[in-house]
Amino acid sequence: VIASGVICMEARYECASSSLRFRRRTLHRSGPSVEPERSFMILTAYFDESGTHAGAELSAMAGFVGDARQWRKFEKRVGKLFKRFRVDVFHTIDVRRTDKDFEDWKVDRKIEFLDEFQHIINDTLESGVASFIRDDDYKYYSGLNWPKKTRRDSKYGILFRACLSQIIDTVGH
Repeated sequence: VIASGVICMEARYECASSSLRFRRRTLHRSGPSVEPERSFMILTAYFDESGTHAGAELSAMAGFVGDARQWRKFEKRVGKLFKRFRVDVFHTIDVRRTDKDFEDWKVDRKIEFLDEFQHIINDTLESGVASFIRDDDYKYYSGLNWPKKTRRDSKYGILFRACLSQIIDTVGH
């Protein structure tokens, strides 16, 4: 299990312990340039954020995206890795602090685990995404002259939109 704060989106934000899903459809035109019908694809992305609380100088959101087959491959391989290293729940901060499942781990063991974990991610998933915003930049954004009744995004919302944009760019290529 990889524990994280997860965002869901299907035309709206919802915080829950599930996944982000969105669909891409190819629009069809009539005439000589008609393409054969394409089906939509469903991708799932898992995100985690850091520093979106008040007072943080830098906020970040990062995650990974893949289709159902890719996530099944990922889960199978990462499950074996976690079993071999006796890891139940992965939090980067626990590795960094040598805490919880990573208690008493030496640097070499951490490097070996993270190296294998990174290879599994690269081999199985479609893409990783990340976005960052400095608190000063968010304050500038919030202080802009907005039309009445305009809803400004939170840091969380801006970071999410940036990650979603990266996913769309990745899928589009």
